[in-house]
Amino acid sequence: MVKILYGNEPYVIMKRKSKIVDALQNKQMNLQKFEGKFDIDVYNSCLEYPFLEEKRVVLLEAESLKDLDTPLFLEYVEKPVDSTDLLIIVKNVDKRIKLYKKLSSLNVIVPCDKLDNETLRKAIQCEIVKKGGAIQELALAELIKRLNYEDEESVNMLSIVGFLDNMLSVDKGITLEMVDRFVPKYEEANVFGLSKLLLAESSAELLREIEMVDPEESIKTLSLLLRDFRIAYKLKFFDKKDVADKAAFTSFSQCSTNLIVECMQTITDTIGDVKAGRTTNQQALKLACIKLFNMIKDERAHLA
Repeated sequence: MVKILYGNEPYVIMKRKSKIVDALQNKQMNLQKFEGKFDIDVYNSCLEYPFLEEKRVVLLEAESLKDLDTPLFLEYVEKPVDSTDLLIIVKNVDKRIKLYKKLSSLNVIVPCDKLDNETLRKAIQCEIVKKGGAIQELALAELIKRLNYEDEESVNMLSIVGFLDNMLSVDKGITLEMVDRFVPKYEEANVFGLSKLLLAESSAELLREIEMVDPEESIKTLSLLLRDFRIAYKLKFFDKKDVADKAAFTSFSQCSTNLIVECMQTITDTIGDVKAGRTTNQQALKLACIKLFNMIKDERAHLA
């Protein structure tokens, strides 16, 4: 078996990895770990027979798919050894390259992205029960609301587990008051001013506002802008009351549906560029906002 794990939810990657590794009876003899490229050492390890077990596991942590673009890996992935589970965890995946398409056709790529809302609720409850705790229903709802899990780049299940551990160390019963005390309000980070400036006539004030944003907050700010565009998109098809749990108003409601989709793609691409190392936090917010500003301005001029 060959599986390549990647995605923005390290908790899912950890769970999938643990399921395979923990099935081994003798990890000392049948588990081998590597970092970097798929080279001759990794290849030879995959060819070894397991010791007194049906399976051995070879774990490779790679920076990108380029680390797998070797003749040895391309040969092995076509005819993997039945007695070896090769598990590869890749930090950055570019879906545009030929290798990604080839690996997808072989069904070895496993995306590990953020959980949907219902699965997130179950995962949180499962972690709490596993640690011998409990949580009030209202406290759980408030926790999920505050975390803004879907749109907040810096929040994943591992960080959520950290919040849970902090609260459970105080009391095994998590209440609404404890959530208010221990969990920051990610969903209240204010990008309203930036949103307004994207709709302004001149970019001068927008650029000044961008310069005031901490580079380390660039991805978070872009994620919140993306949330606003998503709300604007939903408002094109639903009544405001149907999306009121997300927000009552977004500055981008006046934009056309096509423009909103293009803006969401621009932000998503920019965040992806930062993750892949193609641009820096310092540049990301400025580059994305200039693109958004010009796209909005062009549409306004076309409709005038």
